Amino acid sequence: HVGRQIHPQSDLTGGIGAGKSTAVAAFIRRGVPTLDADDLSHRLTQRGGEALEEIRATWGPGVISSDAGLDRAAMRDLVFRDPAARRTLESILHPKIQALAASAFAACNAPYMVYVVPLWFEVHGHHRPPWVWRIASITAPLAERRRRVAARSPMPDDVLDNILSHQVNDETRRL
Repeated sequence: HVGRQIHPQSDLTGGIGAGKSTAVAAFIRRGVPTLDADDLSHRLTQRGGEALEEIRATWGPGVISSDAGLDRAAMRDLVFRDPAARRTLESILHPKIQALAASAFAACNAPYMVYVVPLWFEVHGHHRPPWVWRIASITAPLAERRRRVAARSPMPDDVLDNILSHQVNDETRRL
């Protein structure tokens, strides 16, 4: 990026059910452009998505849904049971997500952008690249997070517990 201005941004992160969507909606109402890493991941893993064939080649048809996209529940079960599978999935998706994000940053004409990366600390730790001005972490009491997840996308308690166990805690996010 020598000789090229990198678009300044803030990254917004938080665990499942923490309130990231509410925070993003507030930025959008104020005209701040936002980009969500989860949305990019969904684009890459939907029917015909750029990452789907590599995922199918790696794990077979058992992780492909009836609509020919990624079966998110099957993949979630796999990566939470097998850390090597999680690392493999990340090695497939993260470079592609970063490439799509870089294109979006370059195309953005606004002076500022919010990039939503739910698993920032799980993936990057406390490292902040020079083009990220701030990392904002959204937190909420665990009981509230559980209530929000149940209202949004009901799942068994053991599945939610497993997801929570793979995310850094709010205290770590605050450091």
